[in-house]
Amino acid sequence: MNLLVLDYPGHRAEAKVAELCLEDAGHDVVYLLSRSLPTDHAAQAYARSALSAVGPRDTTPDAVLAYCMAAPLAQEVAAATGAPLLVLLDGEPSTPEAVERELRLVLRPTATGVGRLPAWWDRELLRERTADVLTLVRDSVRSSVRAGLADGAGLEGEELDEVAEPVVTAYVDWITHLVAACRADFPAWGGEVVHVASREHQVIDPWPGAAATSVVRLDVERNGLLADDSAREAVLRILRRWEDAR
Repeated sequence: MNLLVLDYPGHRAEAKVAELCLEDAGHDVVYLLSRSLPTDHAAQAYARSALSAVGPRDTTPDAVLAYCMAAPLAQEVAAATGAPLLVLLDGEPSTPEAVERELRLVLRPTATGVGRLPAWWDRELLRERTADVLTLVRDSVRSSVRAGLADGAGLEGEELDEVAEPVVTAYVDWITHLVAACRADFPAWGGEVVHVASREHQVIDPWPGAAATSVVRLDVERNGLLADDSAREAVLRILRRWEDAR
């Protein structure tokens, strides 16, 4: 089967979709976020940029797979490509609260050990003037990263610039990903959602926009979900059943 995957490539404690090794089962798998990351801040545009980055494809994908808050973006990909199946792996919507939580983590900690949201931060502003907010996010992250490198590593001048900018870009790419997912419309594209969920994951059932939703609950903790044999078996079983039904 032809599969498209949205799984954010940054460092994290949780296992990744690639650890399912779906290629070894004969599937054609394209990881849409494995190259340069989209900079779009709306879900539909973000999804289309991710598709453009891997070039034109001759066939409609059989399924789109997504982990965590990439789920709303994967739904946009399914709608754009006509993929009939969306397989979510601990999928969930992105929210302003999630954006705020991650922004605090990337900003320099205060004496309490937690980064503060900038004084200009406002959820309404995020919704109405997203591009302007992301520019402010980049400025705040750059200031925080540079201060941390200057104090912690004693860097300055061109050396500081050289080290800081890739770090800033990595952080801002992650925040942009969450913001784009937060601005999703959950289009009703006529396809189905199958949700593979870890032990305590809160599943949204029915998934908004899906023609039908089914849930496969696994007795696995979240961080190890995608590295567990039961998850691989569940996904392969879903794909096999879908292929046999066509």
